[in-house]
Amino acid sequence: MVEIILIGNNIGLIKEVNMKSKEIIIILLLILSVNFLLYGQTNSKIIGKWEGQSGKGEVVKIEFHKDGTTELYKGFGGLYKGKRTPAIFWPTYKFDDSKIPNRLDLIISVKGGKEFRTLKCIIKFVNSNEIEIGVPDQDDYPENFDVINVREVWKLRKNTNSKNEK
Repeated sequence: MVEIILIGNNIGLIKEVNMKSKEIIIILLLILSVNFLLYGQTNSKIIGKWEGQSGKGEVVKIEFHKDGTTELYKGFGGLYKGKRTPAIFWPTYKFDDSKIPNRLDLIISVKGGKEFRTLKCIIKFVNSNEIEIGVPDQDDYPENFDVINVREVWKLRKNTNSKNEK
């Protein structure tokens, strides 16, 4: 007989467990812990403020927050026909590193939260402080970063001076 008393989300006490059951529970806890650690780290490498340029020479700044939201700025110095244009978007994102190349969905919504368009991008981590985002030319994920497969590539460096509390 196995009696498990739960305290919050943690297993607090296990009573009267024979040796096989104890081994199985330990193995399951280890598997769950490893999966949680891997999943928890998956999005953490993208979290932060990234700055750089597009392949067209435009300034690109994007900040990925823990809650799945972003702040995205893209433009030529914020000026268009002599007037300041902020060119700021607030898409949500989904990051999938189980595929090669890694996938990054930038989900653009209109008022009321209705999805307007999803940019199915690919992302490559050059190192822990540099990424490349391949922006699609069509409605599907690019196969790679070749010019024929992407509309443009954003080459970004992590801004280590920013804090991301969201």
